[in-house]
Formats: sequence, C-alpha cells, structure tokens
Amino acid sequence: RGDSNLLASSHAGEVRVWDLRKETTPLTFITAHNSKINSIDWSYTQTNDLLTCGQDKKVKLWTITMPRTTQATLKSPTAISCARYLPTGGSLMTVCKEENVLKLWKLSDLSTAVHTCSGHKDIIVSTDFRTRNIDGEVICQPVSLSRDNELCIWRIPSTISRT
Repeated sequence: RGDSNLLASSHAGEVRVWDLRKETTPLTFITAHNSKINSIDWSYTQTNDLLTCGQDKKVKLWTITMPRTTQATLKSPTAISCARYLPTGGSLMTVCKEENVLKLWKLSDLSTAVHTCSGHKDIIVSTDFRTRNIDGEVICQPVSLSRDNELCIWRIPSTISRT
C-alpha cells in the first residue's frame, strides 16, 4: 500500500518481507507466531507497518524496521481467520471464524473490541472495505461475504469509519 516495492509472504509462523527490486533475498524476517499465519495486512497509513494473524488466536502489529519487536498484540478467546487495517487508520478489523462476526478494535487499545458486526449465518469467507470520499473526508464501511453467498455492508460508528 505505502511502498509498491515491498511484498510480505508467510511461511508457517514466519513472515518474509521482500523488496521486489532485489528478488533473491528477503529484506527481513519476522518470527511472528508459533503456528501457521492466517493473514498479513499492510497499514494504509504507516509504510513500514504490517499486522499478522495466526492460528494461535493472536493478531500482532509489526514495524518491519524492527522485526524482532512486536509493537502490540491482540489476544482473542476464539480463532481469528483474518485481520485487516481499516483504510481510515487507527483501527483494525478481525474475522472471528467460529462466531461468524467482524470485530473492530482501536489500535490504541486492543484489549476490548469497540464494535461488533454480527448477522451472518455461515462462515465469513471474504472481507473488504467500501470507501468513499465525502468533502475531503474518507469514510469506510466493512463488507463481508459468507459461505452461503450473503453479502453484508456494515454500518459502523463514525468515530471508527472516518478519517
């Protein structure tokens, strides 16, 4: 998102960050989780920041310039199949596989979800964001698709959805 030359890939519990101009050797390694990584997402607002989501029920925030230091960790009581930064910055979204819900978290306090989007009857298989620019302000809405082909566009509080 920030640097089109950077790419991140997961290998079991490890993240490799690649500079596409130097294809043969990873730029850095991050030992992220003790189990398989389910998703990786780059920050929309911080070029060197990414998050990882593992089968260990954790989401970890990283700065690639400090690969040995976790910036923050979100611990969930249920399995998280996917985690993503919100395009507006300051928040992230998790998909809780067993609960069929999306949860939104403030980056400044990952101890409690600030909003839950619930209503799917089946497993959520894909997520994205609908973004709009209204009078110079970016507004985003989570969009999710479940295995039974139900598509939901969620309303979320303006304190989360706006820049």
